Amino acid sequence: MKLFITRPEIDGLKTAEKLKKLGHVVAMFPIIKIEFVKGHNIKKADALIFTSKNGVRSIGNMDIDKGILIFTIGKQTAIEAKKFGFKRVFSANGSQNTLLDLILLHGSSPKGSFVHLSGEHIKDDLVGILNSKNLRAERQITYKAIALKKMPSKLIEAIKSKELDGGIFYSIRSANIFKDMVEKNHLNEDTKNLTAFVLSENIKDSLNKEEWKNIIVAPNPNETSLINQIESFVQTIK
Repeated sequence: MKLFITRPEIDGLKTAEKLKKLGHVVAMFPIIKIEFVKGHNIKKADALIFTSKNGVRSIGNMDIDKGILIFTIGKQTAIEAKKFGFKRVFSANGSQNTLLDLILLHGSSPKGSFVHLSGEHIKDDLVGILNSKNLRAERQITYKAIALKKMPSKLIEAIKSKELDGGIFYSIRSANIFKDMVEKNHLNEDTKNLTAFVLSENIKDSLNKEEWKNIIVAPNPNETSLINQIESFVQTIK
């Protein structure tokens, strides 16, 4: 298949490499740029919570205790934390509920303090839930996901000329940004020739299903599951 990837470049290139090895033609069109924020303070934290790899990257090179307790929302974020030398890493299976259960199981000391290091835009108030359970927690924004102001002209051309078979979306934000770009560039009819491959039902709900040929959701919210779903879909259309 000829697919375009919308995720930020550092992760998008890795995804593209995996897809190319499977025989797909891949075009990189990141519509979000990651910018790290300076000035955060985590010296008093007893445990850190990461719900994205960029959260890890934003503080990974700081001079901090790499033995601090780490909780991550999924396996890939845990792997990223270990790359930066963190030693006590606990990983959930990709959902906020399992992440909360993990924190309560391994880090529920009332004397401890948790810091959720996240981007500017988040889906759920994890800190608020922890506070409601009498745990000390705070959120610090350590990076911003900056949306492109315009859809890349090459992506517009590729969609209009029917060069592409589909696109891949890893976040609600990227889906919303793309949806707005489609509207602004009057591509609503053109995207009906495309299949969207998304990481979750929430991302699917962010796209206008009427504007796509298909929207295919990964059975589990991780990249391996999504790529396997792409491969399964390819088999159905052969």
